[in-house]
Amino acid sequence: RRIRAAARELPNSEVPALGIDPAAAALALAGAAQGELPAHAAEALLAAYGIATGTAPGAPTMRGALAEDAMFGPVLALGPGPAVDLPPLNPVLARALVAQAGVPGGEAAMADLLVRVSQLAVEQPEVAALELDPVHLDAAGPRVAAARIALRRPGRGALAVPPYPPEWIRRHGA
Repeated sequence: RRIRAAARELPNSEVPALGIDPAAAALALAGAAQGELPAHAAEALLAAYGIATGTAPGAPTMRGALAEDAMFGPVLALGPGPAVDLPPLNPVLARALVAQAGVPGGEAAMADLLVRVSQLAVEQPEVAALELDPVHLDAAGPRVAAARIALRRPGRGALAVPPYPPEWIRRHGA
């Protein structure tokens, strides 16, 4: 049901141009081994995916995470509940997850953040876990105040839902 709803609502203009910097992402992960990524490298990886860091005192906060499920592989979680979904997320699925989590304002910007985290999960399978806590939500958009990223051995991790092949998107649109 979720896939059919997303397919109906996803015109070609919904395929986001995320402006990801693959060279910066590779540099952030260069030399990293299995275990927790140092804070400066975690911040650099988030920046490579266009995820803003910083604080906004007094702004509402939310928690976001990417965790590993034994059956489904990577799972995205948002909020205190949390609301969960499987990557990859497109903007429609991300907005649905944001609505389910009850994000207090800034829904479109938070959905964009989830699409970026989802893309990170797709492109960086060595990322075993990612915790964004807290994420400050203010008029400037979501900003990650603290991030923890754990890496797994290379060659591990598989998505339960494979992303659209890039050549299919180029040929047929989203």
